[in-house]
Amino acid sequence: MACSLLIRKINFVAVCTRPAEIRSFSPHMLRGAFGNTLTWLSRAYSDDRSKENKEFESIYENVFKAENKGKYKPHIGGVHYNPYFFECERFDRRRFSPGDKLAFSAVFMGDFANRHISKIITAIKLMTSGDICGNFDCFVLESAIEESNGSPYYEEGEYAASLPEAWDWSDQYNIPGTVSGVAIAFRANAPFVFTSKAQGAQTHLPFRMFVEKTLQRVEAICTDFSKGEQIIDNWDSLLERAEEVTSKESADPDNCFSIIQTGRSRSGETTWAVSGRINYYGELKEFLPYINVCSVLHIGKGASMDGSGHYDWEIIE
Repeated sequence: MACSLLIRKINFVAVCTRPAEIRSFSPHMLRGAFGNTLTWLSRAYSDDRSKENKEFESIYENVFKAENKGKYKPHIGGVHYNPYFFECERFDRRRFSPGDKLAFSAVFMGDFANRHISKIITAIKLMTSGDICGNFDCFVLESAIEESNGSPYYEEGEYAASLPEAWDWSDQYNIPGTVSGVAIAFRANAPFVFTSKAQGAQTHLPFRMFVEKTLQRVEAICTDFSKGEQIIDNWDSLLERAEEVTSKESADPDNCFSIIQTGRSRSGETTWAVSGRINYYGELKEFLPYINVCSVLHIGKGASMDGSGHYDWEIIE
């Protein structure tokens, strides 16, 4: 049975209108500002205005919070993610002058978020011009562009006459020829974080482990936020074939592969963070749909909360 998912990745650019200082900028900051804006927009009135505000209340409950445990997934139980997250350059302190740009992105997944995307754009527009990381009335949204096709949602103070199409992803798409080499480059500022019960040093990232995290991410999101039953039927056979894939870690000082221990989880498991480039070799064509979509969806711990697990990929053979 196929997995499919509607995805919108929107790139936002805001322009500074008066001097501002951002002491800390991260996806967590944007997440909090987004939630505060939705709370304000969903406030109740005693007249007809409350009818429209109910839509923002639904976005708050079903996108921002999404507190339900989701449907049962045969391969990963009740794991649940929010159907959105923010991406941005992370920095500790920066001063902005009028005319300076502030850029960030947001990924929205699933049918509900897709139906309400115009209201979501409005919320982020108001978020930007209101309180952005402690700065009030210092920024104005300049543009909101769909990454998959370059079409605008909002530009030069105007909403687009028609919404850009979403990326209608499916794991059933096919590519011609064969693929025998793929390079994965995990971003240092948003590493792939995972936990392991294994004792001792974790010095490698087997392809099987990487693929399993992409399958988990895809199935969890598709099951909770797409129409119909969304199960990866050939899960076990995919992982068996993934074990046959070999790897070569990059020693390039500009993108050196690194896997380091960062602590322990509450359950006592060891937490690891992966960054840098690794090349995989073997029969890889059937894995590409999952590798491709998870380069947008991210993988591992923190993927839906702070944008961790971000990577780029390319075919090398």
